[in-house]
Amino acid sequence: MIMKTLLTFLLLHTNLALAQEGKAFNQQIWCFDQKAVIETLPRDFKETPVFLGEATDIQYVLYTNEKTGGWTMIGFRDGLGCIVAAGKKHTHIAGPSI
Repeated sequence: MIMKTLLTFLLLHTNLALAQEGKAFNQQIWCFDQKAVIETLPRDFKETPVFLGEATDIQYVLYTNEKTGGWTMIGFRDGLGCIVAAGKKHTHIAGPSI
């Protein structure tokens, strides 16, 4: 539903030609045992969960480290934790600091 709403918005509010030229990111997604991911991020990277969201049958959790700026977005499903993206220098752009 969210994807459909986003695509509708893009088609109605942007140049139609640009919306039709969408490109996929070609990146590998690494998946590990869910329990191992939940234990490793806080222990080894000092990252804690700050966001939880669901889409279809995947639960997404954003982990951050406020001191280092490191962050990791994990998708959880079927006993696996998959690293969707990770990086550094995160910044809060809305709401109070966590």
